[in-house]
Amino acid sequence: MAHQRGVFNEMLRDYIAPAARERITWHRQQGHRVAIVSASTPYAVSPVAHDLGLGEDYLATHLEVISGRFTGRLIEPPCYGDGKVTLTRAYSTQHNLDLAKSYFYTDSYHDLPLLESVGHPVAVNPSRKLKGIAAERRWPVERFY
Repeated sequence: MAHQRGVFNEMLRDYIAPAARERITWHRQQGHRVAIVSASTPYAVSPVAHDLGLGEDYLATHLEVISGRFTGRLIEPPCYGDGKVTLTRAYSTQHNLDLAKSYFYTDSYHDLPLLESVGHPVAVNPSRKLKGIAAERRWPVERFY
């Protein structure tokens, strides 16, 4: 874990947009629970979550490890597409959260299933395709950088 933090601090920390940090602060001031939902593995997501003060409040794609070795398999469901919805629903149930009152921020149309599952979908620095979908559905579009 110390190595992960070192790599994160050295190579990634400065790439987290100040506007993203500000939005997290705003949500916390509103009393909202904030979590990262990412297709990346915990090895990438955990240092980001900890830097943002979220601790273990993140969902990620887990890799199977047996006897301390990666097997090359994913633990189902991966945190991608419909898997993000499945994992987010389980997290919401565990923490007594209402997805109809929840926000989800993303830049990718691949996250459309989760965007459609929350009450407050937000396209941030969206891909061209997501920007078009957001315009059609009248979802907010924001720029964090």
